[in-house]
This record gives sequence, structure tokens and C-alpha cells, in this order.
Amino acid sequence: MTNSLTSPLDIFRAHPDETRLDELGKRLLDSVPDRQPATLARAVQNIILHQQHIELCGAKAAFTEADTERDLSLRSAQRIIDHWVARNPRNSSSGSDTQTTPSLVVPREASARVVGTCREFALLFTSFLRESGVPARPRVGFADYFSGEGCDFFVDHWVTEFWHADAGRWVLADAELDDMVCKRNNILFDPLDVPRDRFLVGGDAWLAVEVEKRLQGDEFGMPWLKGVGMVAGAVERDLAALNGTSPLCWEAWPECLMLRVPIKGPVPDEVKEDYGVLAEASSKAGKKGDITEEIRMLEKAITHGAFAKCQPNQMIDLRQE
Repeated sequence: MTNSLTSPLDIFRAHPDETRLDELGKRLLDSVPDRQPATLARAVQNIILHQQHIELCGAKAAFTEADTERDLSLRSAQRIIDHWVARNPRNSSSGSDTQTTPSLVVPREASARVVGTCREFALLFTSFLRESGVPARPRVGFADYFSGEGCDFFVDHWVTEFWHADAGRWVLADAELDDMVCKRNNILFDPLDVPRDRFLVGGDAWLAVEVEKRLQGDEFGMPWLKGVGMVAGAVERDLAALNGTSPLCWEAWPECLMLRVPIKGPVPDEVKEDYGVLAEASSKAGKKGDITEEIRMLEKAITHGAFAKCQPNQMIDLRQE
């Protein structure tokens, strides 16, 4: 992080490499008429198809296993856009050979989108908001609103958090929640203002399980993998995302603390103090309060212990561990 900008919020307007757009990306974004969060979220939905919705949307024949694997490995917003442009023919101006970039506001068939997960929805929405001058950052934690997907627990999830200038506060927004997903899961709240008791950032989940003891570790994770180790991973990924690094869903870094926490627990005594510092910073980020103090806590956390050794270019693939 840097404190050399005019306003503390400018830190979350500036682009890290993962959200920065090149000239093509910026021209694409110019096709979005008003740059309001709701319109930008719909643009994201026109670009990304969630991996779990391929068959539901009738696009199974459009994506080979290799296609899906390649799409899910796209690390940056610009690479996602590049792949999307390659799948969508450009529009020719009537009576002219002039080529223009495809419009983000034109709905696309599922087969023309890029396969992603909640990470890609959050990352791209963050990119579009920052490019539009709105402070934003991805957040990592757990959502309890996917019962229609067969998840009656807090499922591992990413959303975007952006600064709502009129309200003077950070709000959680889930660009993945299009009309189909909301109907399928009976979601009645505004996807651009997700209640904080419906999405728990990593730090809040840790405090609920390990400090307050009001929830159990096996209430968090994925259908095939649940436990306090998933909560530990969300704490560190949330802080990484707040600091401009968004690991792919199956990645970690060699020195991360989550590798020391068994999925089913218990949490080793030697990492509990470290997680206390990390979880407090994750939990307080986005809550009402002094932005300068929030940034101070985040800087303390990201320079703390093993987390300080996080190197984005040294990620390891947990699927091979």
C-alpha cells in the first residue's frame, strides 16, 4: 500500500496490475453509457459465465475441459477481456469498414462469455469501478445465500466492496447475482448492497468460529470441503485482495499460515496469535470508521509475520499439494 496519494480512498481507486486495463479495455468500458455500479455489474455479467452454470445455461457443448481450465487460469481483468473480445466478433459500422470494439451492454449468449468463478466476477467489477473513479476492492469470505445451488451453509465466495459516496460508507456488492441467480436462490436483497450478515468477510468468519464460538468451522467452505481451514484461508486471501493481490481459487503462497491449519482443525497454537492480528484487520476493513485508521491496520497486518512473505509471483497450486 502507499500513502502518497491525495485521499486515503485514492489507494482503492488506483489500479494494481490485476485490475489495470489497457487501451482496448478502456475502449470497451466506454461502451457502458453511465458508468453506474448497476450498469457496470450488468457489463460484468455479459462477460463472465460462472463455471457452475455452464450446463444450466445450455453451454456445455461450447466449452471443452481445456477451454474451461484456460479461462479459469486468467489472472487479470485485462486478460479476461482479451479472451472475451476474441470470442465476440466486432461490430462494423453501417456502410463503413470501420471496426469498433464489441459493446459490453449487449447481452451475450453463454457460449460467448468467459468461464469464471466468483473471483473473476469480483475482480472485473472492481476493475470497472476503479476505472470509473469509484474506490473498490475485492473481498473474500463466505455467503449464506446460495441455498438454491444446494449450499445451505456459508459457501466460500468473493464479492466486491465499493465506496458509496452518497451514503458515506463501504458497501458489499455481488456482481454474480444476475436475475437468474437471484431467482434460483430466492435472493430478495439488493445485490449492490449485500447485508453484512449474509456475507461474512474472512475476518468476521474467523471471529465467529474461533473467538465468539457462535458458529462451527464445518459451516464454512464448499460442499466437498468444509472446516476451519477454509476460514483460515479466507482470512489471508481477503487481506491479499485488499492489498491488490487476488490469488486464483486454488492458489496460496509458500509461507502462508493457512497451510498450517488442517481443514477440519484444530488450529495450532503457534498461529492463533498471528491470525488474531490478520482477522481483526480483515474484520474492521469496510466497517464504519476512520479510513486512515483502517489503512493503518491493514498495513500492520500485511507486514505481520509470515503474511509479510506473500509474493504474488511465487504462488503454489494447492491442487498439487
